[in-house]
Amino acid sequence: MSASHNAVVAAEELTVHAWDLAHATDQTVRVDDAILDQVELFFAMFPPDPETGAGPFGPVTPIGDDADRLHRILALAGREPRPHAADNRTGTP
Repeated sequence: MSASHNAVVAAEELTVHAWDLAHATDQTVRVDDAILDQVELFFAMFPPDPETGAGPFGPVTPIGDDADRLHRILALAGREPRPHAADNRTGTP
């Protein structure tokens, strides 16, 4: 894998796990659009399986059409945003 592809993987890992940690500890995480661009590139590189619908980390979580960009990415990673003390609207800390 090239260095640029490794950087894309790193952006995805840091973003998703930053959200995991923030969500688990009632913290807030904000992700810059340029980073989200890289995370979306990761999921373009490793798309869900067309037969099973599973993403690179397991099943993709269904999410509403009104979900924001970060939530759509988290759903591709199998995360389930849920009500959260730091954000009463959607579960995104």
